[in-house]
Amino acid sequence: MAPDTTQLALPSGGGTIEERTAVPLAALLGAAGLTMFNGALVAAYLALRAGTREWPPDGVEFDNYLGTTLTLTLLLSMLAMEWVVYAVRNAFRGQALSGLGITLGLAASFVVGIWYLVDTRLDYAAGDHSYGVMTFAMLLATTVSVLVAGGWTILSLLRVAGGQLSASNAPAMRANAWLWHFVSAAWIAAWLAIFVIK
Repeated sequence: MAPDTTQLALPSGGGTIEERTAVPLAALLGAAGLTMFNGALVAAYLALRAGTREWPPDGVEFDNYLGTTLTLTLLLSMLAMEWVVYAVRNAFRGQALSGLGITLGLAASFVVGIWYLVDTRLDYAAGDHSYGVMTFAMLLATTVSVLVAGGWTILSLLRVAGGQLSASNAPAMRANAWLWHFVSAAWIAAWLAIFVIK
């Protein structure tokens, strides 16, 4: 008589397994790459500062108020993204949409603030001296990072509005928040170098 093999299988458990994707890992790798690029610019700025007699050059002044306002803008966007993650996890679709809208508004404010700083507050060009090259490079790199994070946030907004991003796949929203945190950290490092340490 043959043995009964139906009893050898493990029970199914009846529970659901949370969907795992590569999105959080890709977000962390992308954010780490952006942070390393911005960190390298800050390191180059500090190395040039240490090796140059007069840093910043004569006549160069920064508006600390504007730099601090830009920093607070990104810190508020980080809070808004955490609100979005909470809302997505708890299936509060309206709150998630509101938080994403606020985050995008703060990102747009940051980009406009950088444009205002470069267009009206800087009385030198990028090629005038090494200080100009480094400050313009750091401001541009941070702006591009915010635009990349903003693009992902627009995609998340469309997915939440279409009902494709919900509590079952909340790690994708967490990944978007991680990207915002990394971008904000990169700006804080640039802000400390340009506006605080000088």
